[in-house]
Amino acid sequence: MVTLFLLFALLPMAITGYFANRQLSQAIQNKINTYSQQVVNQIARNIQVEMKRLEYDTIEIGFSELVQTC
Repeated sequence: MVTLFLLFALLPMAITGYFANRQLSQAIQNKINTYSQQVVNQIARNIQVEMKRLEYDTIEIGFSELVQTC
């Protein structure tokens, strides 16, 4: 009788725990994916800004008086 009671008491909790764990894992994975994509996008923007700066610096050096007179 006690075993049957424990089975009926623990089985719903175990099932609920399993599905809650699955949903939580999926939510965490979605957050990680979103965050990773945001990081990649920010890195891409930073690289573009740096490339533009290097392009500008190269043009400035090319038209520099010091370079032109040599």
